[in-house]
Order: sequence, then C-alpha cells, then structure tokens
Amino acid sequence: MKRINICFLFMLVSISSMGQGWNWLNPLPTGNPLQSVDFVSSGTGYAVGGMGTISKTSDGGMHWTLQNSGTFNYLQAVYFIDLNTGYVVGEKGTILKTTNGGLNWVQLNSPTDQYLCAVCFIDANKGFITGNNCVIMKTMDGGSTWTAQTAPVSYASLTSIFFADQYTGYASGDNGTILKTTDGGDTWSSLISGTSRTLSSIYFCNADTGYIVGSGIILKTSDGGSTWINKIPGSVSSLCAVSFWDVNHGVVAGDVVLNTSNGGDTWTTQTLPDVYQISSVSFPAPDTGYVVGDRGAIFKTTDGGNNWIGQSPGTRNSINGVSFPCESISNGFAVGQNGLVMKTTNGGTEWTTMNSGTTTWLISVRFLTPDLGFVAGGPGLILKTTDGGVAWTTLNTGTIQMLNAISFPDVNSGYAVGDTGTIIKTSDGGIHWTTLESGTLYNLYSVFFTDKNNGIAVGGKPGYSHYSVILRTTDGGTNWVAPDGYLGGYQLNSVFFPDNNTGYVVGENGQISKTSDGGATWTLLTTGNSKDLHAVYFSDPDHGYAVGVQGRMIKTTDGGATWIELNPVTYSQLNTVFFTDANTGYAAGEDGTLIKTTDGGGFPVSIKNETESTMPLEITPNPAGNFIILNTHVKGRIFIIDSKGHVLMEQEIYDPTTNVDVSSLSKGLYIIKLVGNKEVHVGKIIKQ
Repeated sequence: MKRINICFLFMLVSISSMGQGWNWLNPLPTGNPLQSVDFVSSGTGYAVGGMGTISKTSDGGMHWTLQNSGTFNYLQAVYFIDLNTGYVVGEKGTILKTTNGGLNWVQLNSPTDQYLCAVCFIDANKGFITGNNCVIMKTMDGGSTWTAQTAPVSYASLTSIFFADQYTGYASGDNGTILKTTDGGDTWSSLISGTSRTLSSIYFCNADTGYIVGSGIILKTSDGGSTWINKIPGSVSSLCAVSFWDVNHGVVAGDVVLNTSNGGDTWTTQTLPDVYQISSVSFPAPDTGYVVGDRGAIFKTTDGGNNWIGQSPGTRNSINGVSFPCESISNGFAVGQNGLVMKTTNGGTEWTTMNSGTTTWLISVRFLTPDLGFVAGGPGLILKTTDGGVAWTTLNTGTIQMLNAISFPDVNSGYAVGDTGTIIKTSDGGIHWTTLESGTLYNLYSVFFTDKNNGIAVGGKPGYSHYSVILRTTDGGTNWVAPDGYLGGYQLNSVFFPDNNTGYVVGENGQISKTSDGGATWTLLTTGNSKDLHAVYFSDPDHGYAVGVQGRMIKTTDGGATWIELNPVTYSQLNTVFFTDANTGYAAGEDGTLIKTTDGGGFPVSIKNETESTMPLEITPNPAGNFIILNTHVKGRIFIIDSKGHVLMEQEIYDPTTNVDVSSLSKGLYIIKLVGNKEVHVGKIIKQ
C-alpha cells in the first residue's frame, strides 16, 4: 500500500506540472504580453507576463521554454540572484520564488493584495518589492517573510526599484515620484524630479549616475538624484524600460527603441522588424541585450542596440479559420489577415506559410480532402486548391461583398455567406456561382450545410438585442426562412451541426441556442456568462466547445445542457475553434494566436482558483471494478485523469452518494478530481 501511495503522490506532482489545457503553437513561445525580462548570464534568461507566463532560455534566446508558474495572475517583474534563485511578482500581491532555475515555482506568503510592480535583491537574503499605493516591502530571509516599509508619498504606484550598491537604492513611479535610500532600505526620502509624469523604469550605472524613463521623458542624474536633466530626443510618447552597460552606453525602449553611446546626450532611433510596445530591457553583457513586449515579442541585439533580431517566431496576423481535412490528426490549415495561409503536416508542431496569391483578409477555410480546399474572404474572394495548398485559384463569385463563411457538404455543392445578406452557391465545385435571395440585409457570418439541400445561415447587427438572424433552407438555398417561433436576439456569429438534426449557434452576449430538429426550432441555452462568443464546434452531439472575446473558452459534455468555463491562456479574441476528436482541438484568433489541446481543453476555471481548498475524496470500493461510489457533500463535476494527465471522463455530481460507471477504463491507477464552487476534492482509484 505504501508503494501505491508514493506512486499516487508522484502522479499528482507530475499532473500538476504538465501544463494541462492548451499549448501555444503560434507565436512561440507565447503570444501573451511579456512585461519583464532578466538575464542572469549571457545564456540564461527569463521573461514573464500575462496569464502567469514564465519563459526561460538557456542558449541566449535561440529557444524558449514555458514554465509552470502555478498561477494565471498577470506577472509584472522578474529578478534572478543567480542561475538557480529567482523571484517574480505581479497582480493580487503575487510573489513567486524558485531555487532550481524555474523547474518549480513556489508562491510565497504576501502581506498585501496590491498589484506588485518591481522586485530587486541586494544579496541572497535581502530584497525589496514595490507596487501600487506606495507599497514598499522588505525581506531579510530570502522571501520567507516580508515587512512593509514607510514611503514618504501617498497614493503613488511605485513601478520600479534599483539598488546601485548595498546601501544606495532608488524607486520611481506615478506623478514624477522618485525615492532614495542610503541605509539599505530602512528609510526612504523623496527627491525632486521636476516632472509630474509617470516614471516607469530606473537604472543606475553607479551610486551617482542614473537614468529614469517614463511618459515622454528620459531623466539623467550625475549627483545621486539631487538634480535631474531631461534627455528626451524630440517627441517620444511612451518609454517603459532602460538599461545601461556602462556610463555611456545604454538603451531605452517603449513605443520606440533608442540607444546612446555618449551618456544620453544624443539618442538614435532603432527599428524593430514589426511594431511592438516594448516593456522591458536587459543587457547581460556589453552590446548584448534583449527586449520583450506585447504579443509575446522578444528581440536580441549583439551590437549595442543598433540592430535587433526576433527571438519569438510566428505570425502576428489574426487567424480567422482552421480546418483539418477529414478530422486528420496531422494535416491542417489556418487562414487569416493579409492573405495568410498556413499548413501543418505534424499536428501543429510546425507550420509552413503558403503563397495564397492575395493580401486581403481570409476568414473561412474548408478542406474536404487533404488536397481539395476552399477559402473565403473579401471582397467577394473565394480561393480553391486541388494540391493541398501549394497553388490557389481565384474563383469568379460574382459579388464584391465580404464573404465571412463557406460550407461544402460535398465536393461539388458549396455555399458562402457575407455582408448585406449575401448568399452564393455553386454546384460544380466552384467553377460557377449563383447569387441567392436571402431576404435580409444584415450581415451573415456563418453557414453550415448538413447535405446539399439543408442548411442554416446566421448573422445580425452588432450591439442590438433583437437583430439576430437565423435563416433555414431545405431546398438547396432556393428559399430561406426564419425558424418557427424564433424571437431574435443578439448577433449570431457561428453555427455548427454535429449531425443532421442537432445544431448549435453562438453569438454576442454569450448566447447559445440549440436545435434538435434540423433547425426548425431553437432553444436558448444558459452559460452564465455574457462575454461574446465567436465560434462553436462539436466533435459529436455531446462534446462541444465555443470560443470568443478575451480568450474565453467554454465546453460541454452533455449536449449543451451545462457549460464549463475553461482556464483561458490568452487575452486575445479567439475567432475559430476546430476539434479532430473529443480531446484534440485547436483555437485561433487575434495577433496570430494559435493554441492546441490534447486533453479536451484541460480543467475548468475553478480548478485553478488559488483560494480553493483541496481535500481528500472518499471513493469505494478501491480497488474498483466497473463501478465506484463517491461520498461527498459537494455538488460539482468530477474529472477522471490518467497518468499522462489526460481527462478521460467527466460527470456532474448532484447527490451526496453517486454511482459512477468506470467500466470503460483500462486497468491502472487514476486520479479523480471533484470541482465544486469553492472546493476541490482529490482522490485515486486502482481499476482492476
């Protein structure tokens, strides 16, 4: 029995560190905003940012690996003392520490729930954190305990802190705030900055010479902060970061990147390969430095900031459609902004950009076979390939309207819908297209045909509660009618049918409706969230997913009767979702966001809620046969997880005693997690 318990503990640790849910495919290593970068050596560096992102490189930025931070909180700053020991701070008073180079991160006790903006250590034990509302905290024991320091200002957010030596330190923040300590942080005094602007980042070359940047300002002092001179070169709206590797050579960055070789007397504007807002800069060696910023941007220079090379590959064009022909696990396509067409032949691990022959928006993609595919966009654009995307032919559609969606129930019969009620049809594989009468002038955003005669088109007018459109045809598009009894609602953005009778539509205000009679009638479902949904996909009549604004992802395993909010992994709007089976799926959206899951989207939001308590779950019999009994006072949903972290089964729990059929499970050891509103119960079973 002791051996089993040890194995079980190992499984829990392994599963919790596997990064279940969704993994980034594009951009790499992440598309989330990166807020801070720190290189502890020429090769080893860390970047942190949104959605609890921590990324590490050990080869000078050539490759980056995402680490498990254990939180979805926004992480604002990172600081490493040596190769192994580092700290990260962020929203809700988050303080994280690692002692093994990021293999594990531990959340430290924090005496505040304020947003924490900066962290700095003088030695292995003594460190400081600053944050909103004048927070200054000090530790003398490597972060085990923190004590509040008194700031000589009120209400300012202290966004940056820097120690030039063990006694002399500076902090900066809102309203031109600059603070200084000369006794190792025991007391702080205010300095006169001469400005009321926000001062975002501070760097001192020595105890006397330092720089502070902020909203359209570069301040320099040569006398330990007694006087400050503005060194801004012309009109610069926002600077967020500063770093120098000697008293003359340095880089400042924000909405531009500037470098100087004469102590800030003159600055040269440098150009990045794309437009990014830079948040942080780190120079581990003379001339060699890194900047990070929004949309996962990482750039490196080896010549003092004169030239910058991207370290975060992938497109930042919005991705609007994904298709894997015949639900292939390997071959897939993604389309989007600026004529983007990408192809993968290994399940999304690598993507190749194809030549689409256009730079316009591509919105919808449908592949019927690995070779035969269609893409719709605008204005009036439909592309066709017969060789797996190598070559594309522009079809004559007869319309100039934006085409928002395309559906091919077979290789010959196809439909596309678009703005101002546009519906067009082909019966010969796209050679000829006929304009159909829709009866509406509202934009149509999605269309789905279960066969060449029966189809649904949806759309509406954005922002209005009674201007949605559902149109149904049963005669191949000759006639389109609204469903019986449909009263309208917010704009509808997507429609999907897993079989001939069962269909779903999603749209603005989080609305979801379902039909069980081929679209003749619709029933409004409840999700409990009013955030807009932009796409829906079902792998079978029971298992479905919908995605939308702010990275929202929801899931059902019971045909829409209940919906689970999944842990988001991005702030970007998600425009499309596609699943090749119940567990393996892709979602994509703005800023090139492309993510993949192999475990059905991971756990619901509440399973990662750090305020929850985790308690044992009573399960009998154990070892188990084909059925188990759960005894619990908690109502919620159970997840049965294998040793690889895959969610194999889910079931709602309503009663104190519940029988669960586990006959489909193979012999082995499994984790069972019961997720309630405020509690998570965990247990194990051995299936015989």
